Amino acid sequence: GASSWSLQLARVRPARSLLASVAARQLQGLGRHRLRAGGPPHATLPSPFPPPDMGGVGMGGLSGSSSGYGGLEFQTTAWPLRVMVFIDGSWLYYSLHGRRPNCPITQRYGEKWFYSNSVAYERLPYLISQHLHEQLLRSHGVSRFVEVARTVVFTSYRADTPPGSPRMKMFRQMAKANFEVHVSTTSGWQEKCIDISLAVEMMHFASTPGAYDIAVLLSGDKDFMPAMSRIRQKGKSVALCSMRNCCSRDMLDPGQHVRDFEPIWLDDHLDYLITPTPANPSRADAASSRAGLALLRLVTAFLVQNKGTVRSRELGRFLQGCAPPEDVVADAGAGLVKAAAGGDDAGEGTTSGAGFFAQTAPSHVDALTLLKSIFGSLTGFANAYPEQLHVEPVSTEDDDDPTPKLEFQMVLAMELSEAQRREDELMMEAKSVGAGGRRPGVVGA
Repeated sequence: GASSWSLQLARVRPARSLLASVAARQLQGLGRHRLRAGGPPHATLPSPFPPPDMGGVGMGGLSGSSSGYGGLEFQTTAWPLRVMVFIDGSWLYYSLHGRRPNCPITQRYGEKWFYSNSVAYERLPYLISQHLHEQLLRSHGVSRFVEVARTVVFTSYRADTPPGSPRMKMFRQMAKANFEVHVSTTSGWQEKCIDISLAVEMMHFASTPGAYDIAVLLSGDKDFMPAMSRIRQKGKSVALCSMRNCCSRDMLDPGQHVRDFEPIWLDDHLDYLITPTPANPSRADAASSRAGLALLRLVTAFLVQNKGTVRSRELGRFLQGCAPPEDVVADAGAGLVKAAAGGDDAGEGTTSGAGFFAQTAPSHVDALTLLKSIFGSLTGFANAYPEQLHVEPVSTEDDDDPTPKLEFQMVLAMELSEAQRREDELMMEAKSVGAGGRRPGVVGA
């Protein structure tokens, strides 16, 4: 009857409550996942950003502690924040290589720092994501994984820029770091549509659903402020990454409403971003050796006579026709040179521009053999003297063999003319890069 039915319900309800409690505990034990009412699944995971171990080189201590986090326990949701980084390539180049007064890079690493060091561009997205992650946690209590989805670069170069110049080297390094590099060619200091193209790219992806949640602009040029403001009006967040003495003060004014985060200053992380260029230990002293300097004088004189540019085959034939003094060969290590020679063929050439080098005899080691025994190749020789020599690829076709062959030419590095220096100064001024001392409106100027 009714009484037995009520008794059965009384027995079932506690059992159901017990089963529900056990199931809840099991769900919490499996990865500690739990559902929020009206929200995405949330998992308490360790921070995706452990302090980087870069062989003793830290990132400047983001939180003022040795670990960089001040003992905070980071947690993250399952859905990451998507970030796109937009780089003003011309501004970045002149900020790094502009030879401006009070440059923190030249003060720390020397004026020719880029010959013995390189910028680890692949570390830049990690640095930006870590900064944003920490700022969100500290200021808003939001613990989200910050994912840099894409990094886009817009830049330009003059048509007469040598392929081995620091500017072209920077573009190649960025492409190698998987940055999307857009390059155009100019005839003078004025860039055409570079800033506009970058701003349009930012606006386009701000209007593309799911493209990014945060736009990070790497620049100091205040011409981007209207785009930054419009992006915020579309419901996206904007962050600025810059250098203190290359950034317009207008971009830091809170009343302009163009930023949602504190600026990320590259100045504070130079030891993390700039790394020594790896050197071959067996040839570490080759560039300063007597034989190396003698070969440099020989090649430089030959390049001067040929208006600063010589193809690799022509240079090789010339070096085969020159014999270095025997004391220079002895200093380089006679055993290594003879092993590299492999015979008495000297080849043909001319002594024009050789200076102290004499026309080779069949019994002597030629200059090309000496060069290869020390530097490995003509390219290795040029890389040992980056301030004097550059290597440029050249595609050639033989009359007998129409298949294109990859050759290169050796180019003598020339100092910038006064007109080129003035063009660089005008570009730096247009990009808010502190060129020429104190400038109003530039941070740290």
